[in-house]
Amino acid sequence: MRLVDQIVHHPASIAVQDRAGLTHDLPAAGAHNAAILLCPLRFVLDDSASRHCMELFLSGSDLLALDPRLTRLPAERLWIEWIANPPYSATPGLRVGTLIESGIEGRSGTIRPYYREEDGGPALMLAAIDFDLDAEPACPPGALAVHHGRLGSLGGLMRHMIFRPDPAWAAFARANGNPFQRDLGELAEASWIYLPFVVAFTVLLNTKGALAQRPSQLGRLNAARAKRGRIPLLDHIEVSLNLWAGNGDDRGRNGFARSPARLHQVRGHLVHRHGRIFWRKAHLRGDATRIIATRTVRVTSRRANDRLPAQHGFG
Repeated sequence: MRLVDQIVHHPASIAVQDRAGLTHDLPAAGAHNAAILLCPLRFVLDDSASRHCMELFLSGSDLLALDPRLTRLPAERLWIEWIANPPYSATPGLRVGTLIESGIEGRSGTIRPYYREEDGGPALMLAAIDFDLDAEPACPPGALAVHHGRLGSLGGLMRHMIFRPDPAWAAFARANGNPFQRDLGELAEASWIYLPFVVAFTVLLNTKGALAQRPSQLGRLNAARAKRGRIPLLDHIEVSLNLWAGNGDDRGRNGFARSPARLHQVRGHLVHRHGRIFWRKAHLRGDATRIIATRTVRVTSRRANDRLPAQHGFG
C-alpha cells in the first residue's frame, strides 16, 4: 500500500504519559490528514523518477540559480511520495513522503516529512521544515538552522531551511527532562534531504518532457473495496521518468557536423541554450552501424602443474 493511504487511515494523536504521570496528546501520523485529503495534487514517484530527482540535486547543480519559475511549487498544498534507498534510508525501497504547504508564490512554506517505519507502519517526523527559496529564514528560539560547508551549492540550498520541532513533542520532552535539542539535531541529519528532493522534483515537473505523469485509475478497485467495507484509496498522479529514443542527432555544439560515435545511451539532463532551459530526455545517440573496437586474445595451453593467476571479482 502507498504511504499516503496508510497515513490517512492512521489516528491523529496518541496519548502518552510523562514520568510525572501527566498525559500528553501527541501528534501521530494522521495529525494532518485533513490537509492531505484536501491536496489538489498528490504525486507518487516510481523508482526511476525517485532516483533521477536524487541524481539531479546530488550532481552539483545549483538549483537556486535556475529560473525561479522552475522551482515554483505547482500548488499551495501538495503531497509528494517517493522511494528512498541506502545510504539515504536504512532499508532498500523505503517509501517516504511529504506534505507541503506554501504561499501563493510557491517559493516558501512548510514541509512535513513522513516515512515508513521498520514495522511497516507510517510515521510523522517530530519536526517540520520551514523554507524560503528567496531568502535565508531567521531561526527562532528552539529551532535549528542547517549549514554544511562541503556540499557546494547543495549546502547553499540548505541555508534556506530551518528545522522547527513540534511544540507538543518538545513540551513532552521537557516534561521528561530532555531539552530535545540533541534529538532535533538527529532529526535534521535524517531529514535534510527532503527540501533538496522537493526542489529537484519541482524543477523536473516544470521542465517540459522530463517526467511522464499518469492519473491513477482506482474506480474499479475502490468499488470492490467499498463492497468489502474498506476505505477507498486516494487518487494520485503516478510519476515516472520520461524515456525516449531519439533520432541520433550528433552535431557538435557549434553546429558543425562531427564524426558520429558508436550508438550509446545518453541520460536525461537539463540544457541551457539561447537563454532557455529545457529538458533533454534520455535518448540514443550515435551510429548503430559503427563497429565497436574489439581485441583478440590468444589462449595457449599450460602444463598441469603451472599455477593459474588468482581470479578477482568472480565467484
